[in-house]
Amino acid sequence: MWQEFEEDRVEFPNGFASLPWTKEYRIASRAADERIKQREKRLELELQAKPKIWQLSTVYVVPKYRRQGIGSSLVDQVLKRQATLKQRGRDVYALASTKTIQWMEKQFGFAVEDQIPTSLSMKINIGNAIKGDDIVCLRKTL
Repeated sequence: MWQEFEEDRVEFPNGFASLPWTKEYRIASRAADERIKQREKRLELELQAKPKIWQLSTVYVVPKYRRQGIGSSLVDQVLKRQATLKQRGRDVYALASTKTIQWMEKQFGFAVEDQIPTSLSMKINIGNAIKGDDIVCLRKTL
């Protein structure tokens, strides 16, 4: 799809014909505008075809404020907001340490995901290398 688009180039005139008031320039300019519109349409089609990955960012609450429902409230608000959006992708992924898996499962219905999206695999590997803790991928379908 994109190769055909890249091969179809607009040739702008040279010399005097490249001046904005010439017929050649106006023709090339219209062709370039049309090419931009075609590119936007192709991008939209491509975005519609690809599944969208939604990732919940890490939630951290300062220890002295934990167990007051602050983290739960934050996650709950994000999930409610996501559920109301009319966008593709009904799955929300979260990367969590082994210490927080039970909380994410009980509180919000996340489940450990075995088939980790490629875009999240590197984050998990980096997190495990830095933190020295097992980072796991969780998924919740809205």
